[in-house]
Amino acid sequence: MLNYKRAEKLAPEKPEFKHSIQLTNGRLIDRFSRLPEPFWISISQKFYSVRTIKPLTLLGLLMYVVGIVLIAFRMWRSTDNAWIRRGYSTLLFIGIPLLAGGLLTSYKTANNQGAVVMVNQTGLFDEPTDDSQISSKASDLQIHAGLVVKLEQSVENWSQVVLPNGVSGWVRSDTIETI
Repeated sequence: MLNYKRAEKLAPEKPEFKHSIQLTNGRLIDRFSRLPEPFWISISQKFYSVRTIKPLTLLGLLMYVVGIVLIAFRMWRSTDNAWIRRGYSTLLFIGIPLLAGGLLTSYKTANNQGAVVMVNQTGLFDEPTDDSQISSKASDLQIHAGLVVKLEQSVENWSQVVLPNGVSGWVRSDTIETI
C-alpha cells in the first residue's frame, strides 16, 4: 500500500495506481468508512485540482496586478471614470479569491502528510505513554497493516494520526511509515 500511495502522489492522473489501491484496499483487515466531505470542499477540490493549481493561481495573480495598476492609473490621472472603477473592482473581486484558493490548495497538497501502518497490528492510544506503560494500558483500538492514516504530529517516538473515519489517536512512530 505504501508504494502504491507514493506512486499515486507522483502521478495522480494514472488510473493504474487507483486500480491497484482499490485492489489492495479490498484485502485490508480494517474497514473504516470515510467521513463525507461538505459540498463546498468537494467543489473546491474539483475546481482546484492538481492540474489547475498553477494556471488558476497565475490568473488570479495577473488579475490582482492589473486591478492594482488600474487603481494606480485612476489615482495618477485623477479621473473618476466609471469603466475603470468597474474594471478594477471586477478584477480584484475575481482575482483575490483565485489567488488565495490557489495558494491555499498548493499549501494543502504540499503539507498533506499521510502514513501507512507497517506492522501487523498496533494499538491506537488516547495519548502518548512511555514504553513501560504500554503493556499495562490497553489500547482503545487496534489497527492493522496497510491502513492509510493522516499524520497530524510527532512527539518523541509517538505520532498522532487520524483514521479514515475521523477518529484521532496516538501510535508508536516505528509502526507507521510516511508516504
